[in-house]
Amino acid sequence: MNSDHTNHCVKLYMSYENLIGKKLCDIASNEHLSSVIKKLPFPIASHTNNTVPTFNYANDAMLRLFGMHESEFIGLDSRLSATRSNQVERQKLLDEVHQHGFIENYQGYRVRKDGTEFFIKKATIWNVYNAEDEFDGQAVIIYEWSD
Repeated sequence: MNSDHTNHCVKLYMSYENLIGKKLCDIASNEHLSSVIKKLPFPIASHTNNTVPTFNYANDAMLRLFGMHESEFIGLDSRLSATRSNQVERQKLLDEVHQHGFIENYQGYRVRKDGTEFFIKKATIWNVYNAEDEFDGQAVIIYEWSD
């Protein structure tokens, strides 16, 4: 894994622990963190803090869930993960997360690359902060979902 990837995974991990008070995963050291997160059975993704947020990370489980390759997912406008009819609800949720730091037990519909929808039954969404404690985007871990 490259150092940018490792640094991003450290931001995901530390932000999750600081906001939620739990560990995202068990690790022996930060040097193995990116490979551990990449292989977790629960889908994890994050998006940037740009005017139009784009995905900047997805682990293997998230890529499988969305039916995409990493090159298709990274850089994708994250609004497109929801159907057009669910995008307003999604934005309200992300605004709430931005204000409160995180939300647990999120439920909602998302759409795969092939257009099929799936239902997130249980997810946690949290704000991601950089080493200077500046808001850097948001991330999600999905614990349960169904077709």
